[in-house]
Formats: sequence, structure tokens, C-alpha cells
Amino acid sequence: MALPTRDAICKALEDSRNILDPKLAGYNTIDGIMGPEFYPGGFCLVFPVINGSDKYAFRVWYTEIDGIQDRLAKISAFLAAHKSKYFVEFDFVPNGLHVDSDDSVQDIPSVRMKWVDGKNLSTYLEYIINESGCDEATIKRCISRLAENFLLMVQELHRMNVSHGDLQHGNILVDDNQEIVLVDYDSVYVPTFNGELQITSGMSAYQ
Repeated sequence: MALPTRDAICKALEDSRNILDPKLAGYNTIDGIMGPEFYPGGFCLVFPVINGSDKYAFRVWYTEIDGIQDRLAKISAFLAAHKSKYFVEFDFVPNGLHVDSDDSVQDIPSVRMKWVDGKNLSTYLEYIINESGCDEATIKRCISRLAENFLLMVQELHRMNVSHGDLQHGNILVDDNQEIVLVDYDSVYVPTFNGELQITSGMSAYQ
């Protein structure tokens, strides 16, 4: 059965009771201009969901990709078993959203990711250089420390035998302490993929 359309998914999320992920019970979407606020991707939609001060990214696919569910389940299991400060909580839920549309009624897969507050890499560098008001020496120290943190992150990924697969600036978030957190795990490689064909890939210049 084909996945629901983007419009059908947005309509379903107007009622938070359609979210079937048990960990998101009591969470609600954020009102946007026309329905729930969301961020569109090439294959999925990302909805911020909140419960008080707690916030998650609720990701739902509207385009079918062969093998994607098995892939996401393996990434989820590996990251749960091998904790790293560079990856956020990431859980694949096979039947995470109930969608009742004119075309079909079905429960579709979703991913729950802990929401990260921070600037992406290019925005952070732009801020440090042009908006922070720091003198040149401080700017150089900030950029040097960020580069050192980036190197430490890459070294840990190597130790884990993990590749992010799409280390472009939008997927590298930097917090106020210059700590790095990675997001968007669709192209991540984990050791349990050994011998399998790659089915998704990030931006070609960053692989």
C-alpha cells in the first residue's frame, strides 16, 4: 500500500491522538500558519512535538524507499546500544502514526528524535565572525576550539566504525558551549549494515 500524501499526514497530525508512538503520549504539535508546523525533506516531514518544556522531532515518511524501515531499525538499535554524545536519542517506531484519509486508513512508520537547540555549522561560524562582537583573537580561539571538537567527533565515529554519510553544515549543530551534535541519520552507516547495498545517500560533496 502506498504511503499517505503529505497533506494527509499533516491532517492526521492536527489530532495528537493519531500519534501512536507510546513515548509521545501527551505530546502535541506546534500550530503553524496552515495546520501543524513542520519541516519538509526529500522523503519525509519533520514535526516538532512538545509536552511542557520537553521537545522531540517526529519524522514521518511520505515517499516509499525499499529497505528503509529495516535500515532505520538497525540504526536505532545500534545507537541505543552504543551511546555517543554526538548522536541524539533516535527511535524507529514501525507504526508510529495513524492516518485516516480518503484513499486509505493505515498506521505508518515514524522516527522519534530528541530535539536539539543549536545553530548549524555555517550559521554558527557566521555568528562568531560577524555578529558576536568578539575581537579577532577571541574569534580565532573559538574557531580553533570548534575545529578541535570536530576532530574529536570524527575520531569517535571512527572508533565506533560509524559513518554519518552526510556531514554537510545543516546536519552539524553547535550549542553555546561549542559542543557538536549530529542530526539527520538517514545516510548513517553502522556496522550491522556490513555487506548491504546503500539505499540512501546525502549530498554528494559531503560523503
